[in-house]
Amino acid sequence: MSTAIENPPAEASTHDEEATDISKFRKMCPRFRVLIVGRANSGKTTILKKMCDAAAEEKPIVRDKSGTKVLVL
Repeated sequence: MSTAIENPPAEASTHDEEATDISKFRKMCPRFRVLIVGRANSGKTTILKKMCDAAAEEKPIVRDKSGTKVLVL
């Protein structure tokens, strides 16, 4: 009886492939814009931070509909 795992599960290789695809995409397109629309205090910034894997202290640049930067507290 062997305790070592000879072949990793298929899920692990899929995750590695996805990470490689994301790395390639970020090299091709290091900067992009995202539009998230919703009511006030509905979690738009939280979704954005989760999608971008941003640190809690990082704040996104937010603009109103006229394109003016909005101060995020």
